[in-house]
Amino acid sequence: MTCAACSMRIERGLKKLDGVESVAVNFAGESAILGLAKDIPESDIATAIRSLGYDVPSETEAHPTAALPDWLPFAATLSVFAVAMILGAPLMGSHHDGDLLHKLAMPGAEWLHRKIPSLWKIPHGTLRWILLFLHLPVVLWWAPGFFVRGAKAAIARSPDMNTLVATGTGAAFGLSALATLAPGWFAAHGMAAHVYFESVSGVLGFVLFGKWLEDRSKRHAREALGTLARLLPRMAWVVRDGNCVELDSRLLMPGDRVRVLPHERVPADGTIAMGTGSFDESHLTGESLPREAGVGDPVKAGSVNGPTPIEFVVEQAGDATHLARVARLVEQAQGSKAPVQELADRISARFAPAVIGFALLAGLAWWAFGSVPAGPRAFLVAVSILVVACPCALGLAVPSAIMVAVGRAARHGILLRDARALEALADCDTVVFDKTGTLTEGRPRLVRWTLTEGLAIEQILTLAASLEDGSSHPLARPIVEAARARGCAWKTLPETVTLPGKGVEARTDATRIKVGAPDWLGTTDPSQPGETAVGVEVNGNILGMLFLSDPPRPESHAAIQALDRAGIQTEILSGDGQAAVAQVAQTLGIRSWRSRATPESKSERIKELQGQGRKVLMVGDGVNDAPALTRADASLAISAGTAVAFDCAMGAIGPDDPRLAQAAIDLGRRTRAIIRQNLAWAFGYNALLIPVAAGVLWPLGGTLLSPTLAGAAMSVSSVTVMLNSLRLLAWRPRAK
Repeated sequence: MTCAACSMRIERGLKKLDGVESVAVNFAGESAILGLAKDIPESDIATAIRSLGYDVPSETEAHPTAALPDWLPFAATLSVFAVAMILGAPLMGSHHDGDLLHKLAMPGAEWLHRKIPSLWKIPHGTLRWILLFLHLPVVLWWAPGFFVRGAKAAIARSPDMNTLVATGTGAAFGLSALATLAPGWFAAHGMAAHVYFESVSGVLGFVLFGKWLEDRSKRHAREALGTLARLLPRMAWVVRDGNCVELDSRLLMPGDRVRVLPHERVPADGTIAMGTGSFDESHLTGESLPREAGVGDPVKAGSVNGPTPIEFVVEQAGDATHLARVARLVEQAQGSKAPVQELADRISARFAPAVIGFALLAGLAWWAFGSVPAGPRAFLVAVSILVVACPCALGLAVPSAIMVAVGRAARHGILLRDARALEALADCDTVVFDKTGTLTEGRPRLVRWTLTEGLAIEQILTLAASLEDGSSHPLARPIVEAARARGCAWKTLPETVTLPGKGVEARTDATRIKVGAPDWLGTTDPSQPGETAVGVEVNGNILGMLFLSDPPRPESHAAIQALDRAGIQTEILSGDGQAAVAQVAQTLGIRSWRSRATPESKSERIKELQGQGRKVLMVGDGVNDAPALTRADASLAISAGTAVAFDCAMGAIGPDDPRLAQAAIDLGRRTRAIIRQNLAWAFGYNALLIPVAAGVLWPLGGTLLSPTLAGAAMSVSSVTVMLNSLRLLAWRPRAK
């Protein structure tokens, strides 16, 4: 694809296929995501795309090792251009007097005249024939794609960059060929047989060179996704009957025992069964320090093992691994469209027809009112306008920045669902955190308890564990673990009812048991600073209180400081008790906080902040946070949180590092700045150079922009946008 109009034409073409419900074609990513109502063979999709003049590489296609290098077309075409400038020097007449390129080349032509006077003795007809044969391979071999796709786009009434380039260079080649084949016809009608071959090879050569640079930049921008896809090793050592057998890692199944040798990559997700290692997970988390892990600890696919061998039991393999899910998420996000891109797409759709119309009007104006020779100059002006106009830069402005930003975010532990998330993050001026598992370690511990006289702690823990076992609430796990540590035995009660933000209750015969927040149980909160109280009630009588403490994460204080420095307001919304929330808020320096918050009250608080004109980012990890995550302007889930939280959020941060909230906002703002710069360049370039190509500089010295320089300028525009977007590759979280 060469511009945004190409991607829109492919979208329209694919939507005509029976069974295709939605299509999103990414110009910068050179990819398409289709939503299908039924199974459609990939060959049918590829055929539909090829019928539009584009190609779809297939994994099964043979790629010959002796294929021509990708730089050959532009190198050969520019070589022809250089020869054409030399051989065409004797043919330059008054029709090139105002051509800026030939003004610059005049000293070289005079030097050639002195050094090779015999060149001027060759008949002009012979020179024209030589130039015609030199340019045939340019048009028929090295650059036919412009003409094929340009013609198909014109027939489909959806002209694009190909149409502009093909129209301009095709007219120059056609007129030059006619002047070469039938110079007598021109003489019979009182016209000079001018040729413009150097404009054909010059424009096509510089445009091909620009597209080559642009493609290299795109490949660089897609590097993050490609790197993720290559992190899974092809082979794995599977332990069978005490022996190691080397198998394709794609054939691994849950339950397989796999050995990972020193400094090799882990081929699947699983749990360590033997050995202790240190694992480099920087590809998933952005954390440069290795993670120490032993028996019972998890390992993730793609991690690099340290100096000691380990064995692990496979839990997820192939496309089910965390690495594969991340790669799919990044690919989808890179292929998505930001809301700001809609403006660029609408303009791109109308850009080429408007340029063609303007070129015709400008050419007619020069023909009617220009100085002698009016006809040739009118032709050069029209061709220059067609060539200098650049819808490529408009089409690349947004998706190129999005593609790089999403890839960089993934490399540093920030997974974003789509481009909309980046735009939403850029506007955020308030961050609301859940407490447990977000700002705290998420591993509360039982620190003390109070009991009704005559009861033992084991009895209370057994009763509480029978309700909490299987619950996803962060406070359920430490209660169950404390009961298990004291040797308690229990049966999980059936038909338990979870009331988010309150607790869990169950009925057995005539007994009603409740485990939850003190205020839900109708009593005051007796917890001390830093503690969360959980009461156990049977038939309306409170039998005991369990007090749990969950210290803040080591990174939380730095996260709040970074947000404060950025001028971003912070707040805690937690379902825990007042003492626990107040202690964490005071420790971290957060002035605004609310305790005993229910899912509904969290959502209402977000709405209240939005009513004050705030743009809110919600960061949470649990089911209780789902309504707030949905309500907020932007939302991030802690990667170790519940699936519900992740489904409701615009993205996830890991390794459970709250500092990445500020980093995500910073990346959103950087990306928005790059997009605005790209759009300003794209609009400014066209607003400036299209009038220049039309001849606004003629009164200031008789200067016209030549088609060749116009082609070079057009290539510079799209390459500039890509290079500007690639500046995001240098982005790193400030707080890390």
